[in-house]
Amino acid sequence: MSNEAKKHSVLLVVEPLLQGGKIEKDKQLDPDMIRHACRIAFELGADVLKAPYPGKQADFARLVEDSPIPVLILGGPKMNTVREVLQMVKDATDAGGRGVFFGRNVWAHEHPDRIINALKAIVHNRASVDQAMAVLEEGIA
Repeated sequence: MSNEAKKHSVLLVVEPLLQGGKIEKDKQLDPDMIRHACRIAFELGADVLKAPYPGKQADFARLVEDSPIPVLILGGPKMNTVREVLQMVKDATDAGGRGVFFGRNVWAHEHPDRIINALKAIVHNRASVDQAMAVLEEGIA
């Protein structure tokens, strides 16, 4: 896949998830296992990683440090509040993550355009969670 992507000048984004019958549910966000899965992905030719957030900023920072390619945070499961989503993004970008690769936490929002603007405020403007919440609530870019 990597060779084909390069042949067509297309970036290969790999989402190294820990799932399946051999991975226990409580190990799916294990930071060491996520780091190993990401290492396999970039060694096989990934250009960008779409990685799960293991729950702690220090663990995500270690993942980013170990990666020679950009790491984007995947959205994961639907969260209880928008503030939780924004806090996860803030923690991940403060840890060196290069951006987000979200689905349900954007498209399931009542105002997808506003949540996108709030995420952009954090990722591109280094906004705080409170500043991003203001962008979301006011609908400003």
